Amino acid sequence: NKEIALITHYQFFSILTEKKINIFNRWYFPSNNTHPVSKENKYYSHYNNKIYNFIKEKKIKKIYIAKTHPNEFQFINFKDLLKNSCFIEKKYNEILHSINIEKC
Repeated sequence: NKEIALITHYQFFSILTEKKINIFNRWYFPSNNTHPVSKENKYYSHYNNKIYNFIKEKKIKKIYIAKTHPNEFQFINFKDLLKNSCFIEKKYNEILHSINIEKC
């Protein structure tokens, strides 16, 4: 039973699936700093560390990304966010893909 996380603007998936889904943010808007995207942003490292620690604490093994349009979350740098973790991205279609976090 893998712990999963979801990156989306749709917050109702846990109700539909009747499964606990971890959500990092309620909104992901890079321009208003709900998700710092630039290393020049003073909160960038703090935010990435917070999410990385959350992933480790919750033992999350898969992150789903459900977009409202194809390039919506391209600003998220998973290499920085997951630090030295190994991961495999799987694209289901233009709107949905997943990231499996693996042991290196």
